[in-house]
Amino acid sequence: MANPLKAIGRIFKGKRGKRGYSELSAARLLSDWVLNDDDGNKRISQHLGHMRRMCRDLAETNKYAQRYLDLRVTNVVGPDGFKLQSRVMDKTRVADNYARRIIEEKWAKWKAPQLCSPGGNQHHNDVDRLQERSIGTDGEVFVVVYPGFNNKHKFSIRTLEPDYISHDLNIELSNGNRIVMGKELSRQNKCVAYWLNGEHPGGMFKQYAGAKRSRVPALSQFLEDVPGIPSKSGYILHQFTPRRPDQQRGISDLVACVESLRHLDRTEESHHVAARLASCAVFQRVDENADEWDYEESERFADQMQITPGFALKSGLGRKWEILQPQFPNTSLPDHAKQTLQSCASSLGVSYAGLSGDLEGTSYSSGRLGSLSERDGWKTKQDEAINGRARPIFEAWLRTQLMFNQLGGLKLEEEQRYRASHFQARRWDWIDPQKDSAGKKSDLDMKLTSPQRVLAERGLDPEEVLNEWAEYELLVKSKGLNPPAAQQGESVAKTLQQVYLAVGKVITAEEAREIVNQIGGNLTDPLPESFGEVDAARLVDWIDAKRQGPENTPLSNPAKNGKL
Repeated sequence: MANPLKAIGRIFKGKRGKRGYSELSAARLLSDWVLNDDDGNKRISQHLGHMRRMCRDLAETNKYAQRYLDLRVTNVVGPDGFKLQSRVMDKTRVADNYARRIIEEKWAKWKAPQLCSPGGNQHHNDVDRLQERSIGTDGEVFVVVYPGFNNKHKFSIRTLEPDYISHDLNIELSNGNRIVMGKELSRQNKCVAYWLNGEHPGGMFKQYAGAKRSRVPALSQFLEDVPGIPSKSGYILHQFTPRRPDQQRGISDLVACVESLRHLDRTEESHHVAARLASCAVFQRVDENADEWDYEESERFADQMQITPGFALKSGLGRKWEILQPQFPNTSLPDHAKQTLQSCASSLGVSYAGLSGDLEGTSYSSGRLGSLSERDGWKTKQDEAINGRARPIFEAWLRTQLMFNQLGGLKLEEEQRYRASHFQARRWDWIDPQKDSAGKKSDLDMKLTSPQRVLAERGLDPEEVLNEWAEYELLVKSKGLNPPAAQQGESVAKTLQQVYLAVGKVITAEEAREIVNQIGGNLTDPLPESFGEVDAARLVDWIDAKRQGPENTPLSNPAKNGKL
């Protein structure tokens, strides 16, 4: 007779070989999990159309999806869009104030309505918000850039829905290039062009349904090639966030929570139906003890009867009325909805309070922690929008202006120097202004940060703020009032930095003498004529050296070309 203990040992010995990852393949609860080895582009191409339609429907009908898109547009673009700050320097690494002023002024004029888009009905900030909403809904956005457009700035952009670039267009070309989901890629996998449908595939004009596709170069071709005659068809800019290497089309963030939000809609709908029934529904049933029953009359009466809340009905012979008592209120619904929205908020990278609007139980500490974490996510998306849309469009605009001599004499040969710029995205108010401002002041005192960085974190342009302060000082003087004096014992350089910190702010020698005297320099004689026009930021070092003693600082200015 076989030993049962040995038999059991053989069974367990055989099981040991299936430990580890191999157990996943045999797991009963995972048996319905459909898997494949398709690359990212093939997988996206098979499902992109369906996913996009679901996300668009949610964006139109689901209040939480709408809330997410509103949060995205508000926090990424904000009310003022991305502010251009030119950082052009001359050959001596000194701020080129003339070039900066011309570029910023011309850019601001082009952003105005009637100029930035062919339709002429949107400000550029509105266009930015539309493009960001498209990315939130569709996962990607396409922009056609028109250098040489027929307006006074010779430049315009048009935002396209992704449907114009067919995701099911996949062809190998004779020159070795490939068209992958409507994008033409070189052998080095660089996008060189897009194949654009003549009309929207779902457009309302049927005669254009079969409009011929056209090949439109990628915007990178215009920016990288030697300046020449721009393409009449324009150039296409494509922004999306890839999640797999070599991915060529974008997927909306809403895809991960489409099913949850849809089920939550249906659950809430059933809750509303139950509430309605609980208030007014009445049903008729047969009384078995009745002498007679007229079914035809009963059916006709029921069809004509309209029951409303508070409705009362007397029953006659043979009739007995029964009130439907649905399970209302459903006490489990709030917990279910909260759990669903918490998982969706986590998937979308936003806070539960922001997505649901539910601030119950939110303390200062938890609110601050959630807001700071969420803001890091928004900053990431801001960076994606700036590098993926704002900067390429600006560089295309700049080249166009230089090509058509629209920038007050700035030369095309120095295009690379004029590209130096910074885009200031929106920032947020401090959660606790008193605590946060005290912390920033402490960082400034310990030189752990700079005034420029503090202002930038608030979404402000340091140069613009300081120019406004300078204007305020002049206004105070014009009214015969004394401007604010420096605090006793305060560093002259620090005081000057607080008021005239803008790098590249040019002032006259007389203005410089007045500034020095305002903050305690007590100069009786004018500054040497060799000062000429000086950079306010460079004046700081001279003043500090002057304060160390006359023996350390000559009265003459060692500046070259009349500058410090």
